[in-house]
Amino acid sequence: MRTEMLRSLESWFHPLLQEARAEARLLEAEVGLGLDDRPGPLHVEVRDPYVAAETVAIPFRVGAGGVSGRWPVFDSVLTAAWFGDRRTQLVLAGRYGSPEHLDEGRRALLQRLVDAVGGYFVTWVGAELGERLGGVPAISSPPRRRRTRRIA
Repeated sequence: MRTEMLRSLESWFHPLLQEARAEARLLEAEVGLGLDDRPGPLHVEVRDPYVAAETVAIPFRVGAGGVSGRWPVFDSVLTAAWFGDRRTQLVLAGRYGSPEHLDEGRRALLQRLVDAVGGYFVTWVGAELGERLGGVPAISSPPRRRRTRRIA
């Protein structure tokens, strides 16, 4: 996983961020967030990965051109941590400042939208890297619930 993640970073990272942006726009319309300004082109700055014995962390910044101060810049880190030969945990951590022109309710809605799309992005990264590894189920996923008693 580590080798594929680093070797092919340019070929999968930016396209998946574009997909995340498209999904964010669809969700925005669906929930009626009603953001008036459309951001310009997506600007992505990927910094040098941090590579340790059991983890790889890819810091990156995503912003949109042409709307300074009206749209957030996302400072994020995608981290892969290995549980062994066939399991990897992917975590996306980040922060951003909400656009100043949004009221409290719309800021909360935007935060939920960002959280949802971030979750999708991590899932897509896992699927993409798994496919590149020949369909190996190398991505950590929540375990199935094991019911030992009936829940009322």
